[in-house]
Amino acid sequence: MLGAGIQTLTLSWFGAKLTLRGTTNYLFDILLCLSGPAINFLLAFRTDDALFAGSNFLLAVLNLMPIRGLDGGNAFYAVLAWATGPLLAEKVCLICSVMWALATTIGGGMVLFVGGAPWLLVVGLWLLSVTLGKAEK
Repeated sequence: MLGAGIQTLTLSWFGAKLTLRGTTNYLFDILLCLSGPAINFLLAFRTDDALFAGSNFLLAVLNLMPIRGLDGGNAFYAVLAWATGPLLAEKVCLICSVMWALATTIGGGMVLFVGGAPWLLVVGLWLLSVTLGKAEK
């Protein structure tokens, strides 16, 4: 894979984590991060099963949110680091991550308030806890 072999691949309920051996460039990181959501979009639009299509579409949209730890956040970091350097990119990504996680949590609370399901609130709280946990480190 462009000079970087796979060191570990960990699968969990929250997705896959790929650790590469060797060095990569920012363009490779961007393409790697966007490949997962691209496959989800492809699966969503290439099936006749509405539940499977909807699940893959929502997974792709959620995964593209610019929150560090999600593919969209990691791709956003790679673009910013490529353009401005890693230190500024990390600061900007942290601020964006907190804002998006907070917006998701507030949106989930509003959905619950009007009588909807609690799932967006649960996802928002999880994203917020992950984001704030990374901010403390």
